[in-house]
Amino acid sequence: PRIPGNKQAIIFLKKKIFTFSTLSRVTGINQRQLQCYSSGVKKPRKKQIRRIEDGVKLIALELSSITLK
Repeated sequence: PRIPGNKQAIIFLKKKIFTFSTLSRVTGINQRQLQCYSSGVKKPRKKQIRRIEDGVKLIALELSSITLK
């Protein structure tokens, strides 16, 4: 089943697909704040969720553009 976008973004944080530092640089959201969202200590607002989603998509786009020879 498809997971709604906002939950997918949080799952990326929980599974540690990439570092909080990387996502922090891309989104502009403080690294400690991202850790709080990941652990469930705090719940991100819709605006923050959108920034996380956009950041995850940007990182994925950059990774998918890599060509190995």
